[in-house]
Parts: sequence; structure tokens; C-alpha cells
Amino acid sequence: MFTPMGECVTRGGREESVQEMSAGYTQKRLTEKLKVPYYVGEQFSKEFTGVNLKNLERSVEDDYISNLRNNCWKEKQQSTASFSTRPG
Repeated sequence: MFTPMGECVTRGGREESVQEMSAGYTQKRLTEKLKVPYYVGEQFSKEFTGVNLKNLERSVEDDYISNLRNNCWKEKQQSTASFSTRPG
């Protein structure tokens, strides 16, 4: 399973690129609460139900929110840095 937000995702202790992970994860799903898109394989509905599905979707949403926060922080840092280096 992977989300389209980041370029790399840590899985099983190592980072995998989106290109590596996209092979076989072709079915698009949305989390129930925040409607965050993520992709799964063909056997997903057999493997994830009930509490397991809710936990997985919570993890997807947590990762999504974390990525948004990090990207906003980076933009703010870049904006602050470029503003402070402008000739006065």
C-alpha cells in the first residue's frame, strides 16, 4: 500500500520509491474520514477488514497530515530564508 503524497515511503525498514511501490498497487481507495487517496493490490479487501482497515486508514491519514506539515514548514523556511537574503 502506498499514498501518492511522498516520493519515498519507509516500509519494512527501508525506503522505497513510489515507482517501486506502484507495481501491483493499482486499485485506488479513499480513506473514510479525510478522503485521502491511497492505492492497494487486488487482495486488499480480503486481507484488511474491520479494525485492521481502520488502523491502516488512520496510518494513511497520519502520514498524509505529517507530509503536509513538513511541506508547509519547508516552504516557510525557504520563504523566510529568501526574504532575509534580499538586499535591503
